[in-house]
Amino acid sequence: CWLMALGFDATKVAAVGGVGGLALGLAAQSVVGNGVAALIILATAPCKVGDKVEVGLPELRFQGEVKEIGWNATAIKEPEGRLVYIPNGVMLDTPLVVMEEVKFDEEDCDAEYDDGPDCIADNSTSETKD
Repeated sequence: CWLMALGFDATKVAAVGGVGGLALGLAAQSVVGNGVAALIILATAPCKVGDKVEVGLPELRFQGEVKEIGWNATAIKEPEGRLVYIPNGVMLDTPLVVMEEVKFDEEDCDAEYDDGPDCIADNSTSETKD
């Protein structure tokens, strides 16, 4: 073995290499996890650049516009102007709310306040009034 020819003990080199590989694997775990999470976010598209979102748990919640979905983190610009980078793993593991503006024409809606949810129809299927 060439290690012995150089004066190294092969078992010690193998042990150090094994421990070093384990340390490197554990250190890279979050980076690889966030990269996989980025692929999932891009493939399933729970949110996209330009969406207004709210992400996180009740004790730590962020709200703003998605500016970038990177390999490691998603950038969200808060209303105050701060740019927050949230790891993609957190984006998948915590509740994500995409806030959409719901617009409807009150004249096209025949539902009354006391009506139940079954009587409220989608505007795209309702007949237009003259």
